[in-house]
Amino acid sequence: MPAPDRRVVLAIVLSAAVVLSVAAWTILWLQRASAQISVTDVGLVSDSPETGMTEVQSRLVLQNVGRSVVPFELVTLFAYDPVNGTLFGTFSHTNVRLNPGETRMFSETTSVTGHRSEVAFTVKIFPIGAPRWEQSLVPDQPVTWSAW
Repeated sequence: MPAPDRRVVLAIVLSAAVVLSVAAWTILWLQRASAQISVTDVGLVSDSPETGMTEVQSRLVLQNVGRSVVPFELVTLFAYDPVNGTLFGTFSHTNVRLNPGETRMFSETTSVTGHRSEVAFTVKIFPIGAPRWEQSLVPDQPVTWSAW
């Protein structure tokens, strides 16, 4: 085969490899696991002054917004006092699996000593096959986790 023909064949092969690589990466990117995470229905209910307790209520919402299954080994929600850092409660859920389009909700309630006026949240997730992820949550403002 003459030299110019070899260069044409090599250029075609390299071009095809680039096109296939871009197509494969695009397919993987579109099918990556991702979930929207939020905390809603947050409420602080103070008991009578005699008991000196405040009940913290919330709902953790996980929604698969990707095109593949989202498997979490562990999902932990921390509720705490943002002023002095006191931990109100830790809520953990193991082996959470979300199919594409699926939403799971977990109602969380705990009682804390004293009459509180604020609560803040942090979520930590331990996805199967991906690094641990942590994010502060503002009520009714979802955040999105992606596998990569």
